[in-house]
Amino acid sequence: MASAAESSNNGQLAEADTPDSDIAKTTNFEQMAVEAPGRRPFQRVYLWANKGANGEAKTTTEKYNPEEDGEAVGIPPKLPQGQELIPHGNAMEYVEVGLVIGGEPDRYTPQGGGRAADKARKQQRQQRGVVPRDPTALRAYIPVTDTIAAQAKYVVGCRMREDGRLTPRVIKAGSIFFYREFWALMDDPRANKNARESAMNQICKKLAASNQTVTTHQPPPITATEPDALEAPHSLAVSELANKRQTLVLLYSLSEKTAQKKYLDALLQNLEAVQPGVQDQDSDAESAMSVDHTDDNDGDGVKAFFDFNTALGDEDAVKVAEEVQAATPSMAAPDPALIAAMQQVLCRPDAVNQGGTLGDQLPRDCLGFFTAEGMDRIRSADEVTPGSIRALLRTVHNHRQHSTLSVASHTETGSGRAQMEPSPTSFRVILTCLSESLRLIEGAVTESAAVVLRQHGGFSRHQSLDDLMRKLGEAVDVHTVQSLVNHLGRLQLVQYHAQQQPVTKALAELRSMVDALLEAHSAS
Repeated sequence: MASAAESSNNGQLAEADTPDSDIAKTTNFEQMAVEAPGRRPFQRVYLWANKGANGEAKTTTEKYNPEEDGEAVGIPPKLPQGQELIPHGNAMEYVEVGLVIGGEPDRYTPQGGGRAADKARKQQRQQRGVVPRDPTALRAYIPVTDTIAAQAKYVVGCRMREDGRLTPRVIKAGSIFFYREFWALMDDPRANKNARESAMNQICKKLAASNQTVTTHQPPPITATEPDALEAPHSLAVSELANKRQTLVLLYSLSEKTAQKKYLDALLQNLEAVQPGVQDQDSDAESAMSVDHTDDNDGDGVKAFFDFNTALGDEDAVKVAEEVQAATPSMAAPDPALIAAMQQVLCRPDAVNQGGTLGDQLPRDCLGFFTAEGMDRIRSADEVTPGSIRALLRTVHNHRQHSTLSVASHTETGSGRAQMEPSPTSFRVILTCLSESLRLIEGAVTESAAVVLRQHGGFSRHQSLDDLMRKLGEAVDVHTVQSLVNHLGRLQLVQYHAQQQPVTKALAELRSMVDALLEAHSAS
């Protein structure tokens, strides 16, 4: 593949080629004439870039908007020119892969429907044939990477700057008319659409990689003083050391947020069990309840997230997801794309706080809650809007306001000892904690079944259990027997998963009741 790219990149399209033969196609076989005489295959250019946390150039996460980035601000030339071909400290290198209809990127993208709709679209596509180059067509690119990227991320070049450089905006692969030199490298162009799109992504990623090795994300290293902390006996089990750590964190959090000495005493007792003699050391217990939290211990991802002057890049978004989940292991794996989309909105100016951003309203210690709540409310990065983020910030504010107040009021008894009396605030906090606990338990039940299913693979359907046993009895070789026995085991796992559904449903109903009670109490 590399040799084909290199030989084609030495000059323009072959002399035998004509403008009429330079056709670009989408992975759904829509065709458009390129109409760019002199175009070079696998052209590399330099587009303007954002700055990362350390000042390095980084690709954008901002999506292409036809109204803001299209014809209204000008359509760039058909061929790269001037500064587009010259490296710059504030520019990133890209490979040109095709064209996008700037005025309507999804004009020919299939939008649902069954076989009848697919058949009708195919007939329309055949009737259209090769359409002329759209007047609003923009060139599409993929960023050059050191190694083969884990995901293909495409952009269009738009909003030409005064210095002649284009600004990148993210675009979907399905909207791109890929140049014919990329199609020439596909092994099976007649495979189904999903297979074609996957193959095209792989071709583009390889051509954009300087080093033909695959990028892998290594999990964070584990530092432990006991052997059992390195590996739990089961993927759903927690080692004794990890359990102790979570207990200490929980007790410390309770003592800090409620100002009740009993939690601090319990914390010291647990520390004594782990490290005998710790209670005899000269320490000020009160100082443990007024620790000044700073961002010195934040990871690189969290620091980049709270830099609301710069949109979060893909690598930083992955780091944020890893750091948030490491801080809250019970949380479902966060979606880096969703995190990046939410942070991008937080970078917007705040209409209320002049000179600030929406992100200034998000406390650093609420990032985990903000992420978890965002995952519950917003299904994908495409659905992130300023309105949804403002609603999230209001929820974060209410959560922080209610969960940081004292959970009880103090009265003095005749003996002079403080007696705890329930208060309206304590009731709200208890309901909030109960709702959150039920949500975590519900998620754990669902995840436990899903983990087992993932470990043992999917279940191939048979007409009945008798049908499966008949096939097992008729098997004549070891491999067939092993396969059918595995199917039998998977069937039991599916039945186990089905048995968990009533539990999950009951937990969800109970949580809904608690939430309704909390809402009614807050309104009273």
